Amino acid sequence: MVIRTRNHRLTKGLYLRLAFSYLVRRQWWVGALLLTPLVPLILYKRYIWGILPASLVLLYYLFWLVQFYVITRLEGNQLLFESVRYQISSKEILLLHGKQGMSLPWQQIQRAYVRPSYLILFIGKAHFLYFPNRLFQSEQERRFLLLLLRKQKLVKGG
Repeated sequence: MVIRTRNHRLTKGLYLRLAFSYLVRRQWWVGALLLTPLVPLILYKRYIWGILPASLVLLYYLFWLVQFYVITRLEGNQLLFESVRYQISSKEILLLHGKQGMSLPWQQIQRAYVRPSYLILFIGKAHFLYFPNRLFQSEQERRFLLLLLRKQKLVKGG
């Protein structure tokens, strides 16, 4: 079975929101470092020991936010934000843009993130394919994609 999706265009704002929220979710321990300044604040009443780690964590997140923003502006990444449709089979994912196409084998997909209203397939830390539910012609196609993701061991489940 081959899944043929509708045309879809990922907006730059949605890309920034999804990429940054996924980074925060994957690297939760960096956010947890914001709690470490509370110990010196409580024990020693020294604010510099609280301000320094908090500012380093905020700078780290700002660094990644800038990286994601730059990706939206680079000329080589404009295919991410143009209207594309997908043909998904058990061998590959085919991205179709007008008369051009790009093949993406399943081996390049690093991980998948499944939510009730969308699916995300990550190619790298900052590159991903976003599949909202409205992209599929039927619920059967979405279930078939989930089956393919399970076969590829990208998601857990039975």
